[in-house]
Amino acid sequence: MTRPIGYKHTEVTKQKLRKSNLGKSLSNETIKLLKIIRIGNNYALGNKNMLGKHHTEKTRQLLHLKMVKYVKCNGEFKKHLKKIGFQIGNIPITKNKTYEVFYGKERAVKIKEKLKENMKNNPNAGTKGKYFSFISKEKMKIAQLGNKSVWYGKHHSNETKRKIKENQHDFLGSKNPIWGKHHSEKTRKKIKKSLDILKEKGLYKMPKKDTTIEVKIQKFLEELKIEYFKHKYIKEIKHGYQCDIFIPSLNLVIECDGDYWHSYPTGKEIDHIRTSELIEKGFKVLRLWEFEINKMNIEEFNRRLEI
Repeated sequence: MTRPIGYKHTEVTKQKLRKSNLGKSLSNETIKLLKIIRIGNNYALGNKNMLGKHHTEKTRQLLHLKMVKYVKCNGEFKKHLKKIGFQIGNIPITKNKTYEVFYGKERAVKIKEKLKENMKNNPNAGTKGKYFSFISKEKMKIAQLGNKSVWYGKHHSNETKRKIKENQHDFLGSKNPIWGKHHSEKTRKKIKKSLDILKEKGLYKMPKKDTTIEVKIQKFLEELKIEYFKHKYIKEIKHGYQCDIFIPSLNLVIECDGDYWHSYPTGKEIDHIRTSELIEKGFKVLRLWEFEINKMNIEEFNRRLEI
């Protein structure tokens, strides 16, 4: 008998089916039939194509509530979940748990044999021979910055520090395995392309420490209660870079140029190029020399902001 699409069992029928199927498993013949039915990613129920479809947040919440209710009502199922370390509203705790704990000894042996067979037939199975892309690596670095890192607040013991120091001598100068080696032109282009993508998405930020003159200007802005961002990446110009300070309310870029590093009094060519490009794109630019900032007070800085 074929049932129409959208047909649903009553609660009484559902309970009867649960009791009748308890402890039973599908035969190999049935599994093969189900695989045939699902060929072409056609889902068996109602013959609807579920490829790429997802539950809404509301549906997920309803399913979660039903699961919690079922676990509370079904004593045997609750015991099984407790045995494998499952917590309601959380993911299964797999740490220090073997296949034997989850599936029993007999099934664990079969699973392990199957995994070995798959690895023999397909040597590239899993992550063997695969690498993270440059973008993925950068995303992982960002995710582990500061107090998010698993090493945050941890330190090497004195013994470990001594061992590291001793081993470093084996990799100094020409002893280093990468000594004298360089990236090929092809590799350089790949790295540059990946960096450009990260910069466009705003994911790439060089680790930059605030200089004393930058800190002084930041304090002035805080006293004046002006909102600012430090080391914001400016991607709108051809020669994109991380500016020292950006004030969104004024659309103003402030550059705190060290006298030595930015070649006072002429300034570096790249600085002039970037200033021109910023002005063309509608930004205001205020470049301050180190000697100016050292003498500057808050009143003079406030006056300089009115450009």
